[in-house]
Amino acid sequence: MDYPCVLHESDAWVYYYARHFGLARELLLSFKYSNQESLGRAIGECIGTALLRDHKNFISSFDVNSVILIPIPLHNDSKRRFNQSVAIANGISRILGFKVSEALHWESNVKAQTERSGKERRKLAEDVFLADMQIAGKKVVIIDDVITTGTTIKRALSACIRAGAECGGAIAWARS
Repeated sequence: MDYPCVLHESDAWVYYYARHFGLARELLLSFKYSNQESLGRAIGECIGTALLRDHKNFISSFDVNSVILIPIPLHNDSKRRFNQSVAIANGISRILGFKVSEALHWESNVKAQTERSGKERRKLAEDVFLADMQIAGKKVVIIDDVITTGTTIKRALSACIRAGAECGGAIAWARS
């Protein structure tokens, strides 16, 4: 667990389960691009179990009723039939008991991050996301599949804060 986030100046903590190479990368690619949606929940359960095992005191310090897991949404033009971040969030929720809310939306049409260089990713507009006001007063934890530059998570947390939420942190399967 990185605290505070080593990628950006922030009070947010960041947890990733694996580095994005080898078997962890192959598993994620199979999950996302071979329509293996059921792998997402298993990946999330693996993350939740690891968090309880390795960071039990930290995780148990959260009130289960005040924390919301918020997955990064699919891009507006995505052809994928499911949101991998939602599947991962549902698996984490099963283990940790936190609620999942799809309260985050792309405010504008942005091409998929996988098609962008690191430099382009860091230029992602500050207001690229809009968060539903229903999350006001809650501690949010952003869920994503892979952290590359951290910019998507930073923008998502900013949108949640603008909606009145408290910044918690971020959880991902892997970090590039």
